[in-house]
Amino acid sequence: MVALLQDRTRIDPLLLRLALAEQASGDPREAGHVADLAARFETSQLRGDTVHRREEARFALHLQHQADRALGLARANWDVQREPADARILLEAANAAGQPASAEPVRAWMRDNGVEDTTLSALVARDGPATPDAQRRPADHAEAQAAGIVRTAPAPAGPATESAR
Repeated sequence: MVALLQDRTRIDPLLLRLALAEQASGDPREAGHVADLAARFETSQLRGDTVHRREEARFALHLQHQADRALGLARANWDVQREPADARILLEAANAAGQPASAEPVRAWMRDNGVEDTTLSALVARDGPATPDAQRRPADHAEAQAAGIVRTAPAPAGPATESAR
């Protein structure tokens, strides 16, 4: 991933992905890219630009380890933008900040719109910090299903089902 992104640092979301990849791989260039991102987000705030709140929330949570700040950014982002990636960062930040109830708007959105996403459902069911490498509890899917967030389709009938018996 680092090799794919290393020449694309002019675009903030790509620089964020590069820094996250460097963090995951232990690349020493991460510190420089984190400093660049911090300066860029600060400049954006001074200009009143709020276009990249989702990315700034991911930056605050995963690279600066500032869960409360990330939660504020993710909430502000959710007020204007509602995509699965926006739901994910709000759930991650709320869990990491120890305030899972702060993500209730995401839970309602998922229920109201019939959103079925295994990653989001696991985050909804989780009651502790959300980290990319955290182990999911086996009951996560069942808890999300009981909450009406995930529906399970019946197994298809046919030769594959019958031969498995």
